[in-house]
Amino acid sequence: MKKNEKKLIKTCGLGLVGALTLGAAGAFAVDFNGSVTVQNTIAVENLADLSFGTISITAAAGNATPATAEYAAIEVQPDGTTTVGSSATGTIDIVNLGGAAPAQARVVTGSDFTLQFPDGSWVEESDDIGDLATDKDDAIPLISDGIRLQNVQSNPGIADFYLINLTVGQVAQPAGFGVPTAAQGTDLDTWDFTAGTDTQEFTFSIGGTLATDPDVATAYEELLYEGTFQVTATF
Repeated sequence: MKKNEKKLIKTCGLGLVGALTLGAAGAFAVDFNGSVTVQNTIAVENLADLSFGTISITAAAGNATPATAEYAAIEVQPDGTTTVGSSATGTIDIVNLGGAAPAQARVVTGSDFTLQFPDGSWVEESDDIGDLATDKDDAIPLISDGIRLQNVQSNPGIADFYLINLTVGQVAQPAGFGVPTAAQGTDLDTWDFTAGTDTQEFTFSIGGTLATDPDVATAYEELLYEGTFQVTATF
């Protein structure tokens, strides 16, 4: 009887060692994926469109010749200030009847960024109506590089307006210690925004100048004239 008991104990001992060995060899690997999404553009929210309100205008007198072509313009600054002017010997009169207002926009970010207006919309020789008048020879050929505002009837016999020299101002944020700012970039169609301390979002106004057509000498009819311009924000 004692011999059998010894064999039984020995066999059980071997079985226990085998079970421990199998348990230690049961580890396995887990795979994880790595990823990144690149987004260099930032959403620009349109809070209000740019409007030059209602105007009265005598006629267009453009003829594509800088020495003799005439034009008039109305400027809406980002703070809402409105100015009317014309070329030095202009025979076109614009009367501001009210309702002009700058565009309003918002960008939600706490980082610096650059705002891009359409290429060619800035008349480099002229940054305000005064310069447009005194530098007519240089300015008139460039006005038609701006953003075209056409009559809503799409009548090709009616002169267009051109939106030029978009500007930025009234830069603010709802709350925070620092004040965000914006300054025109080396490329005059761009504006560089700089975040202040604790800036979370930027709200700002966009102004511009509306000029009559320097190429067409026809009257403006009593219609709505409109056009679209895109604004892009990039880091």
